[in-house]
Amino acid sequence: MIVLLAACRAAAAAPDVMSEQEFLGEVPVVLSASRLSQPVSEAPMATTVIDRETIRASGFRSIPDLLRLVPGMYVGYFKGDQPVVSYHGLSDAYARGMQFLVDGRSIYMPSLGGVEWTDLPISVDDIERIEVVRGPDAATYGSNSFYAVVNIITVAAVQAHGTSAYLGGGEGGYGEGVLRHGGTFGDVAYSVGGGYRGDGGFPGLPDGQRAQYLNGALDFHPGVADAVHIYMGGTRSQRSGSLIPCNTNCADNQAAHSSFEQLRWTHQVGDGNELSLQVFHDTYRNQESAFDAIPIPQPDGSNPQFQITSNVRTERYDVELQQTLVPLPDVRWVWGANVRHEELYAPLFFDTQNTLSTEVARAFAHGEWRALPWLLVQGGAMVEHTSIAGSGISPTVALNAHLTPSQTVRLSVSHSTRSPLLYEDFAHTVLTYGAYSIPAVVGRGNLSPETILSRELGYLYAPPGGSFSLDLKAFSDRVADLIDTMRYAYPGSIDNGMTTGYANLRRVDQQGVEGALQASPWNGGRITLNAAYLHAASPLHDYVSAVPHHVVSMLAAQRLPGGFSASVGFYQTARVTMLRVFTDSNDVPLMRRMDVRLAWAFGDPEHESELAIRAQNVLGPYQDYFLANVFRQRLDVSLSTHF
Repeated sequence: MIVLLAACRAAAAAPDVMSEQEFLGEVPVVLSASRLSQPVSEAPMATTVIDRETIRASGFRSIPDLLRLVPGMYVGYFKGDQPVVSYHGLSDAYARGMQFLVDGRSIYMPSLGGVEWTDLPISVDDIERIEVVRGPDAATYGSNSFYAVVNIITVAAVQAHGTSAYLGGGEGGYGEGVLRHGGTFGDVAYSVGGGYRGDGGFPGLPDGQRAQYLNGALDFHPGVADAVHIYMGGTRSQRSGSLIPCNTNCADNQAAHSSFEQLRWTHQVGDGNELSLQVFHDTYRNQESAFDAIPIPQPDGSNPQFQITSNVRTERYDVELQQTLVPLPDVRWVWGANVRHEELYAPLFFDTQNTLSTEVARAFAHGEWRALPWLLVQGGAMVEHTSIAGSGISPTVALNAHLTPSQTVRLSVSHSTRSPLLYEDFAHTVLTYGAYSIPAVVGRGNLSPETILSRELGYLYAPPGGSFSLDLKAFSDRVADLIDTMRYAYPGSIDNGMTTGYANLRRVDQQGVEGALQASPWNGGRITLNAAYLHAASPLHDYVSAVPHHVVSMLAAQRLPGGFSASVGFYQTARVTMLRVFTDSNDVPLMRRMDVRLAWAFGDPEHESELAIRAQNVLGPYQDYFLANVFRQRLDVSLSTHF
């Protein structure tokens, strides 16, 4: 293979010897793929960067919606307050195979999986960029980094100067206000902010949300070689959508509280050598009550409604040590270890008043060797032990061949695992209706981890100047021992003698191609086009139809005279079957959506303000996840300012 790549390079390269700087070109530098700072052209797998300019042009005010700009990413809404984000399909409402990070801190929930997006104490304005590793990366981030990794990187305190504000509102119950201030005192840079956001959800459905949040950050340098970053934040939210697995329509009320504290210390040992320590702690509390809208008739003939209550508390402690080394001019190496302790109290879901706990211990390493000026060889592995699934190893290897300063070919193979969640293995959700108890979900235990073998061939064309790039990827994945729900006999159940539990089911084979094009073809214009064409094969039909045949997104933005700018976004997802945890799966028709945004910037560059109007879904209503979830046209206006 190396001989073949060398021949290709010889055919394509210019006669002059190319320096490393020429190879790197003007392409984005990322950290998420391997924990080593490297250009996208040298990442071990396909990586997408959503920068601030793209975020602003999209007009999206929801972080999950921003991920529509990633090739192959499905974004929908299980309920108006519960987004669904998945890469290459095969997802239910809890996105159990995706790893989500904010500034390197995992926000993946240890109870049911997924992310409580409503309770994130950040706004879109806090985001510097989003790095998305499009492929399994358990070798870098451990179990649950199964299909992809999303790392949301916020604006550093040292970059936040002055005061900024955002105020927006419009149809669908949307309302948002954000206020942030940053500055310095002595050698310490700080930023503090907060806000409110609310949305009415889908028309006619009880799935609205509102949240208030605060966050802050400190950056300082206690020594010439040392840097300390501190982050903290908290959220209070109220939601109408139900987490409780009651029947189809639930009159419901949720109140949640979350908070986190994070500290990261880095010490520069020498040129390229670095030692870092990260510690974080987070908590989440959710109280919920629901009245089941389809009551169970009682022995005395009465037919009352019954209230179901839930109280969930989670707490996580995480410590990670990492060292980056440059032992030789052509070799870089990163290694480290991580320990995590998680606690979960959820009587309704586990039928116990005890607090449950899980532990995770990991050791990881990744190295890269520039074997030739045009060839980068890299590989790594994560050894992980969990108190639920035992021990396992997730390796990855990759070759990045720079055929010319503008062209790179990437070959990579990785093997990753996803450990069962506590709920998947040990769930015991029993719903009580007067004289009757229905075992809604009862775990069967002894689950094996899911596994994925992923093979990827990538091509990146990024000529100097940064005005054009083309990123192509062909992949073949085999997912085995899939963990999913199944119905099985349960003695004493009044639900036809059956209940629901989790089991390791069949495998799924996925193949496909993806493309991402970014261009600035004329002054003030920018176009982003993403497309993915996917195919799945499995003995289980639901898994085949759960992978959309195609996912397409396009964003075109143009600066206009007089401080005006305009952008148009188009998003389309093929018909897909959404996997559901508590009931049968359901088909979602083809989704096609177009958003239009017009903005006017005024004031001097140091204190610029912007007035914007956004029309969402101008093509007309579409159905989202459920047939009852109808997203209609929406219009909103916003004003942002910096002073």
